[in-house]
Amino acid sequence: RDELQQMASGLQRLNKSTEGLLTIRTYEGVEGLKQMCWHELKAQVETLTLGSGSIEDLIPNHYWAEKHRALSVEAGYRVLEIVNTSDKENMTFTSNQDYMKQYQCRLLDDDILFLARQTVIYNDTVAIYHWRENKKVGVEIINHEYAQMMKKIFYQYWDLSKKAN
Repeated sequence: RDELQQMASGLQRLNKSTEGLLTIRTYEGVEGLKQMCWHELKAQVETLTLGSGSIEDLIPNHYWAEKHRALSVEAGYRVLEIVNTSDKENMTFTSNQDYMKQYQCRLLDDDILFLARQTVIYNDTVAIYHWRENKKVGVEIINHEYAQMMKKIFYQYWDLSKKAN
């Protein structure tokens, strides 16, 4: 948490120096991460996820997670995710077949990039989720150029990854 606060204060200083070109929002606890997940539903084309874990890791409520997946189906965006090869056994997380039609997952060797937590990129937002034990924190960085850069990084790793099936 201390590291996240240091990072957030550094980003806030950067925010002030960019005169409104960068917005940083921080969140704590399950309710904060729920808010971040709701923001993802505003994705216009796709969400790009680097990392391990499912919505249930963020919000320990399967009903809530399934509702979120159903709403993402309604929103109509694709969901692309890269997880580490060591996470392959966690691939069955939902029975929502409509969600699985818009979801694609690829596997990346841990030694290429170890994905300890989750980063989700959509629109002009980069959302960083972190959880350890019962502590959950998140940061949203809203900036067009930064989001574009992170999308390019995502697709570089996408090309290095292998199909999950």
